[in-house]
Amino acid sequence: MYATITSSYARRIKASRHKLVCAAGAVLVVLGTAAAALAATATFPTRYYPAPVASKGGALSRCPSPAGLEPFSSATVKAAELAAASYSSVNETAALALSDQAYWPQVRRIWNNSTFVPNSETVVSSEPLAKSGYSPVVRGSCGQALAPLTELVITGTKGSNCVACQGRMFFLNRRGRALLYDTY
Repeated sequence: MYATITSSYARRIKASRHKLVCAAGAVLVVLGTAAAALAATATFPTRYYPAPVASKGGALSRCPSPAGLEPFSSATVKAAELAAASYSSVNETAALALSDQAYWPQVRRIWNNSTFVPNSETVVSSEPLAKSGYSPVVRGSCGQALAPLTELVITGTKGSNCVACQGRMFFLNRRGRALLYDTY
């Protein structure tokens, strides 16, 4: 009988200890998640990085929030060109900082790809999206308002006639920050 009581008592203590460890683990997970959310908010303030909005379908799976979008100035065009030139040579955190939240899933996928090799890009040209043939792509997915507020930066080899070898980077200007929201 003593052995039965002892083993029963031991099981209850073990179960209590397990509950305590699980509860402590849950508290740490909640605190860790809250700390991560706080750090993300501090690093990526919603003033510049608001949550994306749903796409209407088409080429873009997510659309940038219209909050704080402004027309491009010569300074923000230059900022978009500099961002395009360095985009592939930075780290994941810097790439996120150069991108709108609508593009963050692609950024994470790129940086988590084991075959990705960072490199620098050469900016061939830039122009308002409205002057290019890519305006219908943006309008079809995100509506009429975003297209005139988009700067298209083309990267590749200067002097090359290989249009298929060029990259197209779609930038928006949110409160003076040029942010990438799609590539083609």
